[in-house]
Amino acid sequence: MANSSYCGDFDYLVTAYKNLHGYVSLSVCMAGTVSTGLSMAVLSRPELAAPTSSLLSALAAADALVMLEYIPFALHQYVMVDRPPTERFSYAWAVYVLFHAIFTQVFHTISIWLTVTLAVWRYLVVRYPTQSREWCSEKGTRYAILAAYVGSSIICIPLYLSFSVSPFEGGTVYYVRLSKLGGAGGQLLIYINFWIYSVLIKLLPCVILSFLSQRLLAALWENKQRRRSLLNKDDKDGDRTSRLLLAVLILFLVTELPQGILGLLTVFLGDNFFAQCYTSMGELMDLLALTSSTLNFPLYCLMSRQFRASFAAIGKAMFNKIFHRDNPQQAVNKGRNTRSSQL
Repeated sequence: MANSSYCGDFDYLVTAYKNLHGYVSLSVCMAGTVSTGLSMAVLSRPELAAPTSSLLSALAAADALVMLEYIPFALHQYVMVDRPPTERFSYAWAVYVLFHAIFTQVFHTISIWLTVTLAVWRYLVVRYPTQSREWCSEKGTRYAILAAYVGSSIICIPLYLSFSVSPFEGGTVYYVRLSKLGGAGGQLLIYINFWIYSVLIKLLPCVILSFLSQRLLAALWENKQRRRSLLNKDDKDGDRTSRLLLAVLILFLVTELPQGILGLLTVFLGDNFFAQCYTSMGELMDLLALTSSTLNFPLYCLMSRQFRASFAAIGKAMFNKIFHRDNPQQAVNKGRNTRSSQL
């Protein structure tokens, strides 16, 4: 297997995109941070206080942190590349790159499992509307959020142990390399790391979300047929929710499934596949993860009519404040006109 070439046909595409990745990822991160920030502002309004809003806020926080942290990494790794090697590969920057790898993995994992939790909550609300008030209470939601944050931090422990910062040729430049635990004597740790990444973090959530989406769409279809037979009219809200659920599922599968498959192939095909395919496609996988962080949260928010109404109200208030508020000179002139009319 050592002489096999797995991804040679994709070298040109990967190289071409790598030259653009810094600017593309910065654009995605900035757009996603703005949209997520606006959505969090809407979710903080009193009329939207609910367990689902708490889940969405926790999801938004995880996605926003992933995108915000990626901005300095993209600038360092892909945009500001003309610096001297001793500056670009300094010990401080190497430590940051290691921190970046761990931070983004943990918080993207949190985002993935909160997405699954939202699907569970929505299925329970639709399928068991009475019991879900107890199951999906505010207290239960807090426990679910805590479990996602703590559990994701725990299952990423092999990643923490697999890599470290090491000097290169004289100690003037530093790189992130396999640690002593993850080196030649610890291949088992690397395999565990890829099994966890590909199965627990990527493939298992894809399977769970696919199953829950299928069950939820079936429940929505049953409710729609029941409503049509009772009221003799279509359920447009149910149709919209079904389309959005399909959009969320497709987005999740498109962005997460390829990463899981690449990770699993690395386990079975070994170091040669890792060097030729997994490493070379790192930028494309980063883009998929950032795209998921950018679009996942707004799609969920679009499912709520109340969220859309609150968002429109905030937008209208901001528009009126910007374009209809009197500036100081207009206020003075208005006061003069008022006094003149009174005289």
